[in-house]
This record gives sequence, C-alpha cells and structure tokens, in this order.
Amino acid sequence: MLVAAGLSDVRLEPTVVQNTVAFLRILFGNRVAALADEARAAAFWEELEQGEREGWLCSGGVCFAAVGIR
Repeated sequence: MLVAAGLSDVRLEPTVVQNTVAFLRILFGNRVAALADEARAAAFWEELEQGEREGWLCSGGVCFAAVGIR
C-alpha cells in the first residue's frame, strides 16, 4: 500500500503486544458468554487466570508500524 501510494524506502516493524486476561475479557467476554453456558464460561476464564498467575499463559497480538519516504 505504501509503495503504491508513492513512498520509497518502506520499512515494516512488527511488535508483539502481550495482553492480560482482564483485557481478553473486555475483547471477548460477550462472545464467550454467547457461545458457552455460565459454568463453561467461568471455567474457561478461570483457566486463563490460572495461567496468568502461574506464568504459562502467553497471549498477545502482533502490531505493525510502517514508514516510508515520500
């Protein structure tokens, strides 16, 4: 896209942004509630919270920063 817009020396820097279970609840809480009954949803969130407490949960997203010279 940037090259098509006339930029040169385009660079893309990927960054992994780690998140928390609290953030996942904000993003996906309604969806989990719609897909699972209350007991299953509670067990799902509890497992994620356990992983966060014990240090084995790894969750995040990849963000990209792009720059170029016009």
